[in-house]
Amino acid sequence: MLNGEEILLPFGPGEMPEVVLRILMKKHGLSFMPRHVGSALEAVGMLRSSRAKHAFLVEPAAGKAISALGIQIDAAGNPLRGCLDIRALWAETFPQSPYMPLGALAVFGSLADSREALTAIRASYVEGVIHAREHPRMALETTGVVFPVLGRSLEGMGVERVCDIHIMDSDHAAMMVTFFLTQLLEVSPASIGGRMPGEGFLRLSNARH
Repeated sequence: MLNGEEILLPFGPGEMPEVVLRILMKKHGLSFMPRHVGSALEAVGMLRSSRAKHAFLVEPAAGKAISALGIQIDAAGNPLRGCLDIRALWAETFPQSPYMPLGALAVFGSLADSREALTAIRASYVEGVIHAREHPRMALETTGVVFPVLGRSLEGMGVERVCDIHIMDSDHAAMMVTFFLTQLLEVSPASIGGRMPGEGFLRLSNARH
């Protein structure tokens, strides 16, 4: 359905969402015509006015587009038709590395030399993620209190989708990061500086666990 079609991209050429889309399309033997637009709001407007048929949106814009276009969702907040969840598509396409590594917890400066501080930070982070997954609505409400602008942008989204966070140990994370970087290198070498990082890049996460 998407092969050869125009897809709206509300971000600059070569940015990570576009590169990820190119990786997935290439893996499935598909191509597309990118059309870069100024913002997610513009993309949603073009979809609503039938000036475009497809757009690649990231949250929270994707959730707002689903609401604006009247697309029905199930109890978990997943669209019933007309939408592809890139996370689910990535897991289906690459079962050997089903999660995209989207974030890492890094500590710099003198604090990085304190094993006690690192242990406390890591334990607190893990505890927070577990709590958010078990109590997603409470987590969203807390977000709205601490970060009002972010909280408002997340309104109307399925709480399970917002709090779908996974924590990995260093060995699994290193494997998935390596796989992800390999895919980026194949499709867009410039996105990672033209070459894979040295071994020290991944050993850094193991040094101070």
